[in-house]
Amino acid sequence: MAENSCSEWVRDICCIIIIVILLDSLFLFILWAVVIGVDYHVVGASLTEFNLTSDNMLPHNLRLNVTLMNPTTKIVLHRRIEVTAYYCDQQFGVTNFFAPFRQVPKNTTLLHPVFHGESRLFLDIPKNTTLRPTVLLKLHVHPKYKIGSLKIGARSDDLNCQLMVPLVSSVGSSATTFKSTKCVGPPLPEFNGR
Repeated sequence: MAENSCSEWVRDICCIIIIVILLDSLFLFILWAVVIGVDYHVVGASLTEFNLTSDNMLPHNLRLNVTLMNPTTKIVLHRRIEVTAYYCDQQFGVTNFFAPFRQVPKNTTLLHPVFHGESRLFLDIPKNTTLRPTVLLKLHVHPKYKIGSLKIGARSDDLNCQLMVPLVSSVGSSATTFKSTKCVGPPLPEFNGR
């Protein structure tokens, strides 16, 4: 009789383990099917001021066009998007989009982050050096995916966009054009914009 109760106990444990594995696999499949989601691209940039002064101040005027492409058949709820700009590993601007918005399936949404002002940077570069306007843009996004009445994906993503932004002269032209850049994660290796 002890052997019989032992075998039932082992059978019950095996059934529980199999059920947990199946439920876990189903959850991971749903997560995989949904999270192949939004693509983030910087499709336009305008830099009209970017000069380091003798007192290490960086006056800047950077305007961007960022697209959020939802290629899935699911609704995406964007709770908050934070866009931060860096030059030579030092932050010089941040913009937040706090208003939550819904992105319908098979849709592209355009955001317009603007970085305008002055920031103090501590750079070890000789005076009168022309700065290469290479900017690292970091996006901190909080998407949720909606499947029916179920909302999943309350995690945060950190994405990076390494941009070569041409400096527009006072007459409104630049020597080069901006190339569209896809934002990727995890973080890029050490980045130095000089």
